[in-house]
Amino acid sequence: LFGKLKRAYEVLSDPHQRAIYDCLGEKGLEEQGWEVVQRTKTPQEIREEYEALARVREERRLQQKTNPTSRLEMTINATDLFDRYLYDSEYDDLIEGDFPHFEVSKMSLSQSIQAPLTPSDTATLAGNINTSNGTGSGSLSCGLRRVTSESAWQEAEVGVGSGLSLGAKMYRKLSERNFVNMSGTLQFSRKGLKPAFECSLGTHLDKYTAGYLRYSTNFRLQETEDSFMLREEDSGMCTMVVRNTERYQTTASLQFGIPYTYAMLAHTWKLPEKKRKFRGALKIGTFGAILEYGVEEKITDHSSLGATMVVGTMGVICKLKLTRASQTYLFPFQLSDEVMLQPVFYGTVAPLLAWLTVKKLLLEPLELKRKEEAKEKLRQSMREKVAAARQEAEASLSLMEERFRRGRSEEEAKNGLV
Repeated sequence: LFGKLKRAYEVLSDPHQRAIYDCLGEKGLEEQGWEVVQRTKTPQEIREEYEALARVREERRLQQKTNPTSRLEMTINATDLFDRYLYDSEYDDLIEGDFPHFEVSKMSLSQSIQAPLTPSDTATLAGNINTSNGTGSGSLSCGLRRVTSESAWQEAEVGVGSGLSLGAKMYRKLSERNFVNMSGTLQFSRKGLKPAFECSLGTHLDKYTAGYLRYSTNFRLQETEDSFMLREEDSGMCTMVVRNTERYQTTASLQFGIPYTYAMLAHTWKLPEKKRKFRGALKIGTFGAILEYGVEEKITDHSSLGATMVVGTMGVICKLKLTRASQTYLFPFQLSDEVMLQPVFYGTVAPLLAWLTVKKLLLEPLELKRKEEAKEKLRQSMREKVAAARQEAEASLSLMEERFRRGRSEEEAKNGLV
């Protein structure tokens, strides 16, 4: 009873909570995220704010429940920006136009949502479409995952696209440090049956380090004149060690397989105080060498922006990446089909200068304005609290003066002592 009385006193003595309680009752007090409610607000305004908060809460709950993810990738061919200067002046007639020509050579879009059916069963619906140089394809898949225990789950998947596809996955924790992932698919295509298998064994070496050993293979079952032939298209055995701490992440990998064998070393420097990451990677194999370097910065609580340069056998590529919650937007710019100094230099400097310009002229002023608005709201809240306290003090003083006058009048009427 004392707790209820204390709670009632806190609500009724606070103008902010009193205004909410008068309009919505105890249910309104349970809502989080209220702005400072003034007594000058009408009940309709308070109710509209409550409904807006309820909609935000419902959207957040639905997003957490369905866990939607999406990824958009658009590859832009910008090789004409630098390649046109490789030719002698005698070939100027063969170059179309006076300005560089850009074209979208590849585009892909994928999306997935999850629907919890029971505490242990979750359904996943995923789809993707992609097009490359005028040729398009797509697929749609539906999976069901069952968590049998804290250390194991299984998943079955069926999809359609380039033929019917059946798949299965499983995870099993073997011990406190060791675990295994296995997956297999069976695709029915026009060129024959394509089975695939992958198995990954992982172990936690210490608090920050994990090791992985993965084997994957893809086959194709084809019909010949007198029998069926199972041919292995590609396969590989890969070992990987990952060390991830608060300040850095290092990955070392070695793969032997068909058609590629390579070694890879990557390192990421993390700067939490500046909300920034720097990454560098080197991959050397039978296909040649590939060098990657880039930076990623967190621009809001839920968004990050990054740029990566890729220099190697495929030429020079500048990748711009925007991540917003569970949505990813990736834009690779193919600057050159060969390794040249000009695209490497401009691909490194141009995104950096553009980002610094946008940050100084747009983002930092907006952030400063947001902080000033938050300070002004805090000052307004403090002024209202001071005004409420002053009003309460004046009311108490008036009450004491009234009691004093009444007591004095009573004493004067009785010719008592004053």
